Amino acid sequence: MSEAFSASGFAFKIRTQFSFSVDDPTLSCILNSIANQDISITGYFQTKPFEIDSSRNDNEKFNFVRLVVGSPDAETSRDLMGVRDVLNSLGVKFQEKSVIQVVQIAPGIPGIINGLFGALWCRVTVNALYLGEETRLFIDVSDICKALLILGKVPLEQCPRQCSPCCE
Repeated sequence: MSEAFSASGFAFKIRTQFSFSVDDPTLSCILNSIANQDISITGYFQTKPFEIDSSRNDNEKFNFVRLVVGSPDAETSRDLMGVRDVLNSLGVKFQEKSVIQVVQIAPGIPGIINGLFGALWCRVTVNALYLGEETRLFIDVSDICKALLILGKVPLEQCPRQCSPCCE
């Protein structure tokens, strides 16, 4: 889906996110295979779990990955099917779900991420918030419909903050 709608000074689209965990060599194969099919990755988040035991080799850790494919403006069924095929061919278990793409964010304005996160965190679970191409944000939430209703209010109603004086 790529129809945009606008609310509270932002425009949103619903996009498809793939999430999975793999080791480094498998991740490299996945990224290579996606690129070889001429499929662009427009949103990408990758991290390894925090490990307290520093004696463990980083190559033994798995990468947790979230990615959104297609152009910054839209995904196609070809893009989605291509990623599904790559992941299935490598035997990678994955989750596919709808996420919110914030498409109209002026760069260089402090507080944009806090404005969005601050309106959501006490009302829905924010599973992830990450940057994509062209300063677009992707928001993975527990209830996408509720999140869109929250983000549609003008002005955005912020969750109560209890920050220490140094962090206000």
